[in-house]
Amino acid sequence: MSVFTPVTDADLAAWLRNYAIGRLDALQGISAGVQNSNFFVTTSLGRYVLTLFETMPRAELPFYLHLMAHLARHGLPVPAPIANRDNEYLGSLSGKPAVLVTRLAGRSEMAPDVAHCARIGAMLAGLHLAGMSFGRKQANPRDAGWRQDCAARVRPHLPADEQSELDAELAFQLGPGPAPAPSPDATRIPPKTHTPCEFRRSARCAGVARRAPIRAAGRRHPAPSRRSHACLPRAARRSTQ
Repeated sequence: MSVFTPVTDADLAAWLRNYAIGRLDALQGISAGVQNSNFFVTTSLGRYVLTLFETMPRAELPFYLHLMAHLARHGLPVPAPIANRDNEYLGSLSGKPAVLVTRLAGRSEMAPDVAHCARIGAMLAGLHLAGMSFGRKQANPRDAGWRQDCAARVRPHLPADEQSELDAELAFQLGPGPAPAPSPDATRIPPKTHTPCEFRRSARCAGVARRAPIRAAGRRHPAPSRRSHACLPRAARRSTQ
């Protein structure tokens, strides 16, 4: 049984007085799980699951509890944390951080088929969509530094071939490192150059613009001169001929 920290009926009954979920009817330890102590809790108003966190730092827990509450409010089939009378999800019981959540109906499926996998995929999609509107942020506690620390503690207990495999995997995860910064010459923008034809064309257009007469509104404009005609694109010149 994966109950590492025992809880008595009397201790739980006293703890539940700070919750509006009725009186305690039954307490049963859960054999599944390998990290935390879990219990089925039945009260006069419903069925719940009590979890005592054995190793996870207390400071990391509010992020996950509020995420569970957020997903439950969006209709996903996840356990919803129960707030106490102080409107807090996280409490303390038997010297450990403790939380009470709703108990979901159903059972574990140890041999899933295609239909089960399809439902899992649909739920994961809903989880990602609902998570987009979750406002809290927390750094990944299982980052590269954590993996290297765990590898350093595990490595002395591995045979030589597995040590080499572990070292190769860590090196692969770290990657080749950042690319070298480009040289100043590579980032310099070269000056724009013009062909002689472009210089002549820009000069002709500028000359036409300087000599273009200003006409009053409503008067007829003269036909384009040879100079202004030369400034038009080839397709426009054909259309004016």
